[in-house]
Amino acid sequence: GDGGKVRPLNGEQYLQPEERILLRRVREALHTLRERSPQFDMDGTSNTWVAKPAGKSRGRGVQIHTNLDSLLDQVKTRECQWIVQKYIETPQLILGRKFDIRQWVLVTDWNPLTIWFYLDAYLRFGADEYSLKNTDNRYAHLTNNSVVKYADSFGEVIDGCMWTSEQYSAFLKEQYGEDVWDSHFQARLKRIVYWSLTCAQDMVENRKNSSELYGYDFMVDENLNVWLIEINSSPAMDYSTKVTKKLVKQVLEDSIKVMVDYNLAPPKKRDQVDTGRFELLYKHKRCVERPQASLGVSLVLQGKPIVIRKAQRA
Repeated sequence: GDGGKVRPLNGEQYLQPEERILLRRVREALHTLRERSPQFDMDGTSNTWVAKPAGKSRGRGVQIHTNLDSLLDQVKTRECQWIVQKYIETPQLILGRKFDIRQWVLVTDWNPLTIWFYLDAYLRFGADEYSLKNTDNRYAHLTNNSVVKYADSFGEVIDGCMWTSEQYSAFLKEQYGEDVWDSHFQARLKRIVYWSLTCAQDMVENRKNSSELYGYDFMVDENLNVWLIEINSSPAMDYSTKVTKKLVKQVLEDSIKVMVDYNLAPPKKRDQVDTGRFELLYKHKRCVERPQASLGVSLVLQGKPIVIRKAQRA
C-alpha cells in the first residue's frame, strides 16, 4: 500500500492511545508557552542565571549560577548592588564559540532626543568552546577582551577573538543564502536602540552641546533572535585587536564629523555633510517635559491616631 516506500519512524507508532494524548497535550503546552513567552527559545533546560555587579566593567565579578541558594548567597553581600539576568543558554555559535555584538550609538541631544546609529559593529568571541557543562570556564562564557586575552587558546581559532560585522554578514550569507545582517539584524538593532533611549529620555538630565557615545551589547540565539544584554556608558576604545584598531579610529573620527561638522552646518545644508558611517536614526520633532524631580522629597505619610471620646452622661 506504501509503494515500497519506507516511512521515517520517530517512536510515536509504539505509543499507547493514552500516551499519544499526553504527547499531544505536551506539544500544545509548549506551543502556548512559546507564544506567550518571548524568551522561551533562549531559556534552555539548565535554569542558568548570570549575576553582574553593578558599576563594574570588563567582566569583573560576573558569576553564572544554576542553583538558587548559591545565587542568593552572592547577591546578598553588601559589597555592591547586583544585576541578575536569565542566561541565554542557546546562543548562536560560530566555530563552537559564543559571541556578542558591540554596537556604537551616539546621542547628541536628549531633548529633543537625537540618536545616531553606527553602521559598523564588531563581534567579540569566547576563547574556548561554549558548554553549559562547565559554567566556571570564564573563557567560554565571557567575551570581554580584557578576560579572553589571558586564555591559552586566545586567537587560535578566531584571530583576536573578534570579527567585524562585515565578516559576520558574509558568514550569515554563506549559511542562510541571504544577507541576514542587513535584512534582519540591523533593523532589529535599530529598533531596540530606539526603544531603549526613548523610554529613558525624560529621566536623563539634558545638557546642551554635549554628546555621549554608548556601547550596546547584543546577543543572538540559535533561532536568530536578537537580545539586548546591556548598555555601556563608557565603552572600551583601546586598540586591543586588529579589529578595534581599525574601527575605534574610524568611529572617533566620525563622531567629530557629527558633533562638529554636522551640528555647525546650516540646517538646510546638513544633509550634505559627511557623517562617516553614522546614520541619523531618530530626531524628535519637539522637546518633552521632564517629570518633577522627586529626589530628596519626603513621601512619608504622617497622621494622628483617632481618639473616640465617650459620650458624657447628662
